[in-house]
Amino acid sequence: MMRRWDKKLGRLDSDDPGAGILVQWLKQTTSHWPGLFYCYSNPYIPRTNNDGEQLILVVKNSIRRLANNPNPAVRVMRSGAVTALFVGRTTLPGEAFVAGCGPDIRAKAEELLKAQRRKIGVMQRSRRDFDGEVKRLMERVRTASRGPP
Repeated sequence: MMRRWDKKLGRLDSDDPGAGILVQWLKQTTSHWPGLFYCYSNPYIPRTNNDGEQLILVVKNSIRRLANNPNPAVRVMRSGAVTALFVGRTTLPGEAFVAGCGPDIRAKAEELLKAQRRKIGVMQRSRRDFDGEVKRLMERVRTASRGPP
């Protein structure tokens, strides 16, 4: 890549705006090059130092085992970021955090939580008793289609 940048730089005029960018890239890459791939050759450096990534992996494996689901990607994608923020913390955002939020933000959060509870409730009930949940949902549809009493 650096050789291509160097060749391209040789073909550009000095007043070309791309020349300045290529010079900067080459200078920066050259200065970082000696230690750039050091982590690959040192067996004592862990494969990743990203704690958030490792936490998501732990959560994903836990979901995989608990739900007996070999591919929990959708579930982890839906909740992985929030889980990574809060799981394993010794303290959660407390009263100061909630007090700092305005009433409109709290109302929106409550709406989202209620919607999520309804959705999760249907999912859990359908896993436990699929036929019964289908009957309950069909009854709700019939009731809603009749209109208010």
